[in-house]
Amino acid sequence: QNTSLANVSGDGNNVIVFLDTPAIRSALGPSVTAVTIPVFFSDGTILDSDIIFNPAFSFSTTGAAKTYDIQSILTHELGHSLGANHSGIVGAAMYQFITTNSTAYANLGADDTSFVTSAYPAASAASYGGISGTLSLNGAPVRSALVNAIDITLGTSISALTSGLDGTYSMVMPPGNYVLFAQPLTGNVLPGNLYLTTADAVDTDFSSGFLGGNASPGTVAVTAGNIANGDFSPPASGTSTPINFQYFNTGAAGGFGDQTQLFGTAVPQTIVSGQTLDLVMLGPGLDAALSDANIMLLGPLTLKPGSVRPDAYVDSNTSLPFMRMTVTIAAVTTPTSATLIVTKNGSISSYTGGLILMPPPPPAI
Repeated sequence: QNTSLANVSGDGNNVIVFLDTPAIRSALGPSVTAVTIPVFFSDGTILDSDIIFNPAFSFSTTGAAKTYDIQSILTHELGHSLGANHSGIVGAAMYQFITTNSTAYANLGADDTSFVTSAYPAASAASYGGISGTLSLNGAPVRSALVNAIDITLGTSISALTSGLDGTYSMVMPPGNYVLFAQPLTGNVLPGNLYLTTADAVDTDFSSGFLGGNASPGTVAVTAGNIANGDFSPPASGTSTPINFQYFNTGAAGGFGDQTQLFGTAVPQTIVSGQTLDLVMLGPGLDAALSDANIMLLGPLTLKPGSVRPDAYVDSNTSLPFMRMTVTIAAVTTPTSATLIVTKNGSISSYTGGLILMPPPPPAI
């Protein structure tokens, strides 16, 4: 409801503020769309949480040109008001980046509901299971690293940050079979995105790696009411030639030469399900040597055998070809995340939960 209150820290009122004042413009600066200011006790109890929208930006509910989707922004900020940090899952509402005219974060992702289920458990929490473990390398804990769990069939994507003290982590999720992989905070997600500072222990001297090894990833079975063990070790830094999946787009199934622009993998891509199309990508190490064996698709989509190939277009900045593959996406009834992982010579690069699959439109009458 409307209120005459504003963002007064510690007054016990939780207020969403749309005001244009010099103080608000100064606090938010030229690049932050909105900010949540919580006041909390040392035990984590939240006393007050105000959300301030930046008057320097335009917001809408209609997707008008050069506006930010207000539902996506507010969904994200309400997550902060409940105590959620940013997420390591590109398609989660709590991911740290958003672009104009994007509704990708208007709906909660699995990582968002995992947080709520863990922090504010309801009766439905009994249907969840979990994974808990320690990330370590040569007997030492790997601290402040991302551990991602992805259901190999459904695409459910959950992320956790290992402890800055001992490398332990835990997460809750729906039952399923999950692959686990760890990655350092040196890619799209940096320590500052997760509110870590130079005073926090952040280990980055390792390479992204799967539980079970990059050559043959294993899976962890999660069942309702049970916590599975997720202890594992990533490979040491420098043990493989890095690859970096940096840009992405979609194209016509079986197409060739229809791409001139790709988009950064720091933001998700929304794709209508129930169709066959090409996924197009670019990045260091992604070249004509790739084949089906280098591609891992997690979620309700399948790779057409033999379809991994270079595109006609070669990026002028990197001299690398656009690489593409043909996939068939099963129709979904609710927004569903999927993940594309590329492996090569012992290295992995992932677009974790970056594909948001939407239900197909109803048939025309």
